[in-house]
Amino acid sequence: MFLRASSIHTGEDYDVRALTSDQPGHVGVEGEEILLKFADSAVRREEPALAEARETIEVRFGREALVEAAATVAAFQRFNRVADGAGISLDDKFAMVSAGLQVELSIEHYASAANTRKPTGMRRVLAWLMRPLGGLMLRAMQRGILKAKARSAEGAGS
Repeated sequence: MFLRASSIHTGEDYDVRALTSDQPGHVGVEGEEILLKFADSAVRREEPALAEARETIEVRFGREALVEAAATVAAFQRFNRVADGAGISLDDKFAMVSAGLQVELSIEHYASAANTRKPTGMRRVLAWLMRPLGGLMLRAMQRGILKAKARSAEGAGS
């Protein structure tokens, strides 16, 4: 969902369907091949491929990008496993906001999709109407983060 919102915010055209498609495709993110290899090898615990991907990411994008990629993979793994293990579903608001993306990515084919009710009727219509709001939500989050950083920097400078 964040990739979709980010694409709305930046004006980039990302093809998020390529992430779950059986046919190889391009999402449109710089370095996507190595980032996907990194994520896949981390999830599958394929150490030789993971070591190679780590090195490539660090050389190409820097140490900070490697740490961010690792943190992203770890966070998604942990959040999904905890939610799946506990049978936790998406809350109604998030399910509604992400409904379009869920359909686009064929999320319903994953076992954990059984934990989340599908929007029907008016909620489905609202989900479709809310889809463009992702970019606005991302911008609001970015403004909040920048303000928090500025307040933190001001406090550190005192």
